[in-house]
Amino acid sequence: MVDFGSDIFVRFDTQPMLPVFTHIHEDYEIQYNVCGSYSYHYTTRDGREVSFIIDKPKTLLFTPIGTPHGAYVLSVPYHRYFIHIPPRALAHIFGGTPMMPLFHLEEGTKEEDTAFRAPRFLDVSAISERVEAYLSGMFQAQFASGTDRTCTQLDIRCMLGRLFCDLYRNCQGFFSEELSGGAANPTILAVKAYIDEHFAQTISIEELARRHNIHPSHLSRCFRRQYARSPRQYLTEVRMDNSRRLLASQRLSVHEVAARVGFNNVNNYIQSFKRMYGVTPKQYRKSELGKLAALLK
Repeated sequence: MVDFGSDIFVRFDTQPMLPVFTHIHEDYEIQYNVCGSYSYHYTTRDGREVSFIIDKPKTLLFTPIGTPHGAYVLSVPYHRYFIHIPPRALAHIFGGTPMMPLFHLEEGTKEEDTAFRAPRFLDVSAISERVEAYLSGMFQAQFASGTDRTCTQLDIRCMLGRLFCDLYRNCQGFFSEELSGGAANPTILAVKAYIDEHFAQTISIEELARRHNIHPSHLSRCFRRQYARSPRQYLTEVRMDNSRRLLASQRLSVHEVAARVGFNNVNNYIQSFKRMYGVTPKQYRKSELGKLAALLK
């Protein structure tokens, strides 16, 4: 377990990070990608691994306390802010306010007693300049000369509080859903679980809606609001991520990989793969084999 103590820790990365294998923090984690894209995965309470491709800059990612997760960079340049907030700092900033449920840790409860909540994404491109100003201020405050630790942490906590006030004013849909428990919508969770399990099959919005007794347009709206992408986009991401694993770990032809992840047309698969990762499946496999050979030297 990673523990940064009682202080809020802010980092700004401008270099591509190495793959971060699945790990757990005792703190709440927030990431903000300024530019570039990355793959992010987390493990559910029942042991399933769920993956996302974060290819839209100006997106905040909220990872709850104790959630196993990992990531790796897909495209460069890649710049991100990274914040760890210990539970005591959360209580100091948001204690007694309606925002505490957003962090999936109610006051007076232990983390292991709370219901599992999945990581959430929030597109803040409409207010990205202000968001980045707050994040830059927090990062720079850590290195202010002539300021002791107490003053530094007070500055950071004040700026974090103002950031969330700004988010609350401008992203009402996200917060109303979180604070009302909308993130645990059982129908949308069931749709996502179905895609995770049956991605290799032919799946349409109409079929998903029929299986889960919901209107197709309402399903798309709810899914996009909860996961910041449409069901079809998520299906493509799941297929691409699984195909990437097959390319790197098994001696299958590109045609076989395409078929295993639900593509009937190999050309469509190749085009989708290149659009998402910037290289063809064969180029990706060659790159991964090269990395493996270098590690084994």
